[in-house]
Parts: sequence; structure tokens; C-alpha cells
Amino acid sequence: MKNDFKRVFKCPPWEPDNLDEDAVKDFTNNGMIDPNAGPPTPATANQGSIPAGYTYFGQFVDHDLTFDQTALENAGQETRHGSIRNHRTPVLDLDSVYAGVITDHLFVFEEGDFSDLPRRQDETAIIGDPRNDENAIIAQLHLAFMRAHNTLMSRLAGDRGIAFAKSRRILTWLYQWIVVNDFLPRIIHDDVYDLAFVSSGKTGGNIKFNVTKSEIPFEFAFAAYRFGHSMVRDSYQTNNFSGFNAGFNTFIRIFDAASQDDLRGGRVLTKRRIIQWDWFLEMGNTGPFPQKAMPIDTKLVRALSELQEHPIPGQIDNILATRNILRGIRVGVPDAGCVVTEVGKFLHVTGVAVPAFATISAGTTGITREMHHSLWYYILKEAEVQGNGKLGVVGSTILAFTFLWVLRNTENSYFNLEPGWKPDNDLQKNGGPLIADDDNRDDPNWSLASIIRLSGLRVT
Repeated sequence: MKNDFKRVFKCPPWEPDNLDEDAVKDFTNNGMIDPNAGPPTPATANQGSIPAGYTYFGQFVDHDLTFDQTALENAGQETRHGSIRNHRTPVLDLDSVYAGVITDHLFVFEEGDFSDLPRRQDETAIIGDPRNDENAIIAQLHLAFMRAHNTLMSRLAGDRGIAFAKSRRILTWLYQWIVVNDFLPRIIHDDVYDLAFVSSGKTGGNIKFNVTKSEIPFEFAFAAYRFGHSMVRDSYQTNNFSGFNAGFNTFIRIFDAASQDDLRGGRVLTKRRIIQWDWFLEMGNTGPFPQKAMPIDTKLVRALSELQEHPIPGQIDNILATRNILRGIRVGVPDAGCVVTEVGKFLHVTGVAVPAFATISAGTTGITREMHHSLWYYILKEAEVQGNGKLGVVGSTILAFTFLWVLRNTENSYFNLEPGWKPDNDLQKNGGPLIADDDNRDDPNWSLASIIRLSGLRVT
């Protein structure tokens, strides 16, 4: 099946006049990279409201849905008269995990003082999606899903093939449940979330994104779902385990162009970079934990201007914000002003008000005003102005209804096979392998912390 990205709204692409790459780089350097967002102090370590672990869960979910392999310099050549290929299945099925290394129905990984992903001699991870080794946090989240599957397998007797299928089904449904009931409510405007997943009986009513089983919206993949870049912290406290050489108030940068002592991936884990998950998620924490993600706004931390992914250091596309804006222009992401109007039409019968484009861009001039037509930048600005810690209405609408229709298009999702399913339906006492008073000890409604508990990875 050919999987594509599809434009949902009938809007022209944003095609700015007199805006070259250097102008975009100047804008992102001077207007988006926060010069003060270096290693946090105890007083500033928790500026946001969302636990930091959800930054990387959002990245993990993205890698389950989308993969655009088009190089930035070629991005404009494939989309004006055609489409860009999506190299992932556009469904929530954990295929990025289940394409990993499995022996006798179990995942295999390196063990010692702590677990690591299975790796080749050059230290690259042997997993279904190599992007899940981009940094040490998402690598250990991927590892958590692998170990969680093995835990479920260990609780099931009988035929190994049947146990594997049941473990995979339960872990995938639990993952889908966490996306809908734990992750999205933290991100999406309350009224929009209710419209998509609560008041409509989880059907979305008559509101539909016209996407098929093989499509993901352009507006989602190249703009709205990149909101998570603003949530990345420059540095994190990793753990306080004895002998691990990290500790409280020791902040390690997520990326550091000048040092190897950072959290970049693609290499064997060290004790210093092992994640203590109760410092990243709500798991019975005390004191200043969990650490929080940065607020969703138009500021990105310095570390995201130091990505070393281009063969020539210092090139424009080392700056993540610059790459996002340029890619949006080159692939033809719709003009934000038009998208705002279309979302207003989309929601007009619901009673959810959509702030006018002029309201969000008020008081801006020159290149800053022009940048509001970049849908990615506009969605961040909308969150900054009116999101109250979450995405605004436009960004939330694109996310909510993309995820709703992705779930409906995932043939083996609980949405389709068992709409009333809850994780409690698979408690061990009912013949399934989940244990309520342990795996969901942190949240009786089940959350991302449940995956960590299932995995047995480190918590205080």
C-alpha cells in the first residue's frame, strides 16, 4: 500500500515573497532560539505544566505514524504536482516496535547493570525505526515498550504464538488508550478534545477529516504535530542512582555540539544517561519532580540549534526551527491564514470559537508578520497567546481529528474491535495479563507510567 501525506484543507500554499534561506535563519536565530534557555536552575526547572516524559512520548507516537525521507533540499520537487511518500504505516499499531528483534516471541536486548537497546558493532540500534534512537530518552522509552511486551509474555502460559498475539494486542491497545486518554488531554484544548473524543461518543459526529487508511494530513505532519519541538528542554536531570555519576541538580544537555556529554542517541547507553522515570513522569514523586516540558510557544532552546545532522557543520539545516519553516514552504503547507478560516468553517456548528488570524498576529510587522503565515509557527504562536498551557483551537483541531480518524482507520484498534474497552477489561483476574494494583499504581485510569511499570525500568 502506498502511504501518502494529504492536504485536508482547500488552501493555497504559503509562498512568501522575498524570503530566502538566510532571512529565515536570521528570524529563527533572533526570534525563536531562546538565548536564556540553557541549563535550568532549580527555580526555572519546572516552567511548564506537562511532565517532560510526554515530550518524548509525542516523538515516539510521531515515529509510529509518519516518516518523510525526503531531503530538505529536494522537498519542493515532489509535492507541487504529486505527493510525498510516508514511509510508516499511518495507523497506531506500534509497528515501530514490533519490527524489532524478536526471538521465541520475546524481544532481545542487552543486559548488564541496566538494559540497552539491541545494537550492532557500530552501536546503532537494531529496532524497527532508527529514529527512536535519536536521543537517550526516546531510546529508553522504546526499550520500555519492548520490555513491557516481554513482561506480558511472562504472565501468560500455554502456546507461545497465542501468548505473543495476546501480549501484542493488549500492549497496542494500552498504547492507544494512553494516546487518547493520557497524552492528548494534556496537549489539546479542552473544548476541542471533548468535541472529538467525549461528547460525540468517540465518533466525531458529522465532523470528518477526509483521509483514508493510507493518508496523514499535510497540516498535521509538517506543521501542527511539530509543536513538540518547543517542549524540548535544553538539559535534564537524568538519575540519582548510586554509582551512576549523575545526581540531583546535574543537568545534561539533550544535544551539545561542543561535547559528547549529552543525551544524543546512536550509541551505547552509559550510567550517567540512564533515565530515572519518576523524574520524567508522575510516579509518586516528591520535591521538584517530575521535571516539566518547556511551554508550548514560539521559543526553542539553544540545543535545537546545534543538531549535527548535515555533513557540513554550520549549514542552515542544523537549526531545527529553520528546517521546519523551510520544509513547510517547499512541500507547500497551506497558508495559516486560510487554514484558520477553514477550521472556523469546520467547527461552525459546534459552538467552539476559532480566534481570527488577525487576533494572533496583531501588533506584528515585517518578517514577523509574514512568519505568521507559516502554519507551524502560527500554531505555536496561537498556543503562546491563547493556549493556556495547551495548543490553541486551530492546532488542537488538526491534532484531535487526525488522531480520531487514525484510530478509526486502524482496523485492529479497540475503537473498532471493542469500542467500550478499557485496560481494566484485561486485568489478570479476568484472564488477561495486566495487574491493576501494580501496573496502574500511579494512575488508576492508566497512563504512560503504566508502560514503565510493566517494563521494570528504573524508578526511585
